[in-house]
Amino acid sequence: MRRYPAAYLAALRAGAAVLAMRARPRPRRGAPRDVWGLLAEVAPELGEWASFFASCSRTRTAAEAGIDRLVDRRAADDLLRQAEQFVARAQLLLPR
Repeated sequence: MRRYPAAYLAALRAGAAVLAMRARPRPRRGAPRDVWGLLAEVAPELGEWASFFASCSRTRTAAEAGIDRLVDRRAADDLLRQAEQFVARAQLLLPR
């Protein structure tokens, strides 16, 4: 099921674009953080989205590894719709 990881990657790229615009470099403390954790911090209005996509990370990894039993057509379609909505929302935060 290729749609699931592709949808996740689209959302990840949109989140990274928002981070690139808003994040300010700071001294590194503690463990490295992923895009979703950083996004919730620098763009709180996207916090729920960040939590949602963070919860999809393991499933995306499994789907990329070919473990398709975790992702059916409906789950892929649902994530695709969510990713489309998130990308549209993230685009509103980026300069034109």
